[in-house]
Amino acid sequence: MAYRTLADTATLAKNLHDPGWRIFDVRHDLADPELGRQLYAEGHIPGATFISLDTELSAPKTGSTGRHPLPD
Repeated sequence: MAYRTLADTATLAKNLHDPGWRIFDVRHDLADPELGRQLYAEGHIPGATFISLDTELSAPKTGSTGRHPLPD
């Protein structure tokens, strides 16, 4: 899989305190779903908000929608 950087580190540093920017920490490990929150608690980009893939970026699981169904 190819990754695409949304903002390079220089651009992020320049805009870190700009109120128009929002920084989200969405680290996730399928084998350990709480690891992302734990790593965020240990250290993150100043001002970043943690968002959970399981609870905030996925719709409720119904048994037939898969592991991380897209929210409405």
